[in-house]
Amino acid sequence: MNSAMSPRRLQLRRTKGWRLPTGAIVVTRSTPWGNPFPIAQSRQAAVAAFRSWLLGLEPGQPDTYQTGHRTFDRRWMRANLNRLRGHDLACWCPPGKPDICHAAVLLELANDESTVERLSRSTE
Repeated sequence: MNSAMSPRRLQLRRTKGWRLPTGAIVVTRSTPWGNPFPIAQSRQAAVAAFRSWLLGLEPGQPDTYQTGHRTFDRRWMRANLNRLRGHDLACWCPPGKPDICHAAVLLELANDESTVERLSRSTE
């Protein structure tokens, strides 16, 4: 856990010798935390769709999305959002551009205690 500073978004690297910092959590599409929305139109649109879906802003949205062999379940994300609180989150998105990264949405929501509480109640 990152107690000295606010949790932040980290960019994963394939550079020789690079290591994921201790306590950081990977939230790429290959994990249950991934964004199921394609970036076909734009990254901003995919991130906006992810935020809307996770928060349940549009009535009638399904709780799960299938993307290839992965199933993304917002009920699971909501119930487990508190597990991300205080941790750095790692993904492949470029740094400094939170509007094009769903990890920024997860970081924001996980570190807002009232949001975590409200979303976890909505899964019951």
